[in-house]
Amino acid sequence: MAVLLLVSGCTVTSGSVGGWVAPWFADANVQSLAVFPFKHDSVPSEIALEFTDQVAAHLRERSPDVEVVGPSEAAARLQAVNVMAEWERFLFTYLVSGIPDAVALGEVCDAVDIDALVHLELATIVQRHRYYDRAGPIPAANRVTVRAWMFDCVTAQPLWELSSHGEIVRYTMRSGLPPEVSQPPPVVEGVKIAVEKLLPRLP
Repeated sequence: MAVLLLVSGCTVTSGSVGGWVAPWFADANVQSLAVFPFKHDSVPSEIALEFTDQVAAHLRERSPDVEVVGPSEAAARLQAVNVMAEWERFLFTYLVSGIPDAVALGEVCDAVDIDALVHLELATIVQRHRYYDRAGPIPAANRVTVRAWMFDCVTAQPLWELSSHGEIVRYTMRSGLPPEVSQPPPVVEGVKIAVEKLLPRLP
């Protein structure tokens, strides 16, 4: 007996951005800045580099008088003078405690020769497989939060911070056979949405 299987569905995406800008941001004398690369096991390094390159390009367009060092060049300058460990120390300390290591930050900024630095991180990932409950099918989904911030190299104070959320909900309907549990959308798709929402909101 032949069984006819029909598959249909749709994907719904959404995003939002929130954050703050420090009152002293306008007084910061930023003539040069660097956008540092971010790393996460769920995002291939070449794709992560594309996202940070987009941020660097947007900042160049918005502030043509400011020298913007891209992520590849920033990493190369750190490696050239053996300061990558200081950057990782600063990043770890800040992400864990919320308190910037002014000494490590100063060494990083001196090595790259910048007045401020921008960094992106993949702060949260929430994934859901498609499943069924009494109300019916619950679609597969993926929600991520990308956080971006800028630090003043002179004062070691944050100048702004933004959190951008990207969400993908994938609806699928099957007839003729019981539906199978589907995987959540790839994390990188949620990151792409979050970065796209983030760019026009960069201070």
